[in-house]
Amino acid sequence: MKSILFFLFLFVFIFPIRAQIYIPVDTLNSPKGELIKHFQVGTKELEREFKSFPVTNKKMIRGFVDSRKKMFEELSKSQYFYFDPELEDYINGLLVDIAETNNIDPRPLKIFLSRDTAPNAFSLGDGNFVFNLSLLNRLENEDELKFIIAHELAHYQLNHLQKRIETRMKLSTSEDYVSKQKEIKKSRYNKFSKSLEYYRDLLYENQTVGRKGELEADSMGYALIKNIIRTPYHAISALEKLDTVSPSDLYKIDLEMLKAHFSTPITAFKEEWLAGYDFSKYNYQRGKMDIFGFHKDSLLSHPEMKERILELKKLIPEHISSEKQEIDPFQELKEKIRFENIYAHYCMEEYGRGIYLIIQLQNSRNFDENEALFYKKMLSLFYEKLREARLSFTYKKYVDDVNVTFFSEEYNLFLTILDNLRASDLQTFALNN
Repeated sequence: MKSILFFLFLFVFIFPIRAQIYIPVDTLNSPKGELIKHFQVGTKELEREFKSFPVTNKKMIRGFVDSRKKMFEELSKSQYFYFDPELEDYINGLLVDIAETNNIDPRPLKIFLSRDTAPNAFSLGDGNFVFNLSLLNRLENEDELKFIIAHELAHYQLNHLQKRIETRMKLSTSEDYVSKQKEIKKSRYNKFSKSLEYYRDLLYENQTVGRKGELEADSMGYALIKNIIRTPYHAISALEKLDTVSPSDLYKIDLEMLKAHFSTPITAFKEEWLAGYDFSKYNYQRGKMDIFGFHKDSLLSHPEMKERILELKKLIPEHISSEKQEIDPFQELKEKIRFENIYAHYCMEEYGRGIYLIIQLQNSRNFDENEALFYKKMLSLFYEKLREARLSFTYKKYVDDVNVTFFSEEYNLFLTILDNLRASDLQTFALNN
């Protein structure tokens, strides 16, 4: 609640209001009753299913249920979930239409929205789905949205979560797994490194299974909507957008744009801020993780995304005619989350990425006074938070490391400049952007 009050204070009292400035939605005080009910019902249903498996590991089931409840409690107390009745009704209406068209019971199905800045969506395995605003912001039309909804519905229909849990149960009782765990317990030193090595082996197996599951969900997802979308190729374009994930890399920027941004009427750009712009010295693998434990830019490192696109193309006839869509209701609803996508970086404490996104938007197109003023206020918030972090030695909690493996050269250049700014520089930008 404090962050919302601070935000409103900046907008209403510090800056004179000459235009109607967008005020982000206060999700801390939004009603969460329906969300809690759906989640609790889904958790109980999953628990019953797990207990009916041929191989039942009660400890694993209890651990899964407990961690799921803990995750949900933490998310419910934060601004992670986003509530907008109009947008929720619209997107859930599409889900119901897809389900009913394919004779699927829509009653246990529900999509919830989140502020997570990774352009992604998740099936929680119980009929509940989480769609990130950042994903909706990237999609361009209703057809693309329908394919993503159908893809997640396919994961649910194919019981992919249940199959992964069952596989883990079987692994946990295998002789190989048990012997490895005994070996780790006997070892007095380097327990972490041995556990990590074995975990990597399991992770590689899971990635293989995961790739197969994604291909299955793509195929079934397209089958679910191929007769109700206007342009079948939009299923491909939806996947292609997910194949371009890098921290907010939506528009091309260059050094001159960055120099213009990091210059104010009282401070010129300093060449010393480019110190360290030699990426051969950097190869950090550490990166931001999303709330579900996935690296936000993991799609960049997954060549199987290209495989998914190629396989999906095989299902779509070439030169298929498309029906022109005069009015796309999704476009109208997207307008209202345009600002929320920026504010989400503040809620998720991703201040560096938030600044980078605004720089791109400022250089990508013309915008009106309201939008310009909103960018100015958000930049002030981001830079002030980074100034505070510099002083408390927590800066790296809110800004990515330079990473030549995952990130674009433009983003790494931006991070280099940001890393070289002192607290006094950050304060200057907080007051003069």
